[in-house]
Amino acid sequence: MIDWELPEIDFSEIGRVPDLGENLGALDKLPGLNKLLGISSSLMWALSVDLQNEEKRAHFAALGKGKRSYTSQQKEYAQSLLDTYGVRATSRILQIPRRTIQRWCRRYGKQVKRCPSWVYDWADRRRRRREFWERRGY
Repeated sequence: MIDWELPEIDFSEIGRVPDLGENLGALDKLPGLNKLLGISSSLMWALSVDLQNEEKRAHFAALGKGKRSYTSQQKEYAQSLLDTYGVRATSRILQIPRRTIQRWCRRYGKQVKRCPSWVYDWADRRRRRREFWERRGY
């Protein structure tokens, strides 16, 4: 029997990500970890995504001075996330208003789509699939 040391996970705070800390990288590679912890694989995936987003929020907060306005470094960091995630996802990740990010984009002259390009491809496939099944009477 393999004796693994697993971090204690506290689910008492609903909506908060358990602090897996540095162990997540190693835990992610263990086969059957979700069975050991007694959680579903989709919940495990959601927890890892939330942990990554928490790290991005902490980095964003560390760039600021703790005052009311955002620093130029915070704005640049948000702009760097825009290329990968889009406006809406970036606002959710950093927990700042979407309109604030859109205002920064206008100010810096950056043209950003409302969502990443894969969303348009997915919507097109979904539309074609619906048309296909409508023609068959479903």
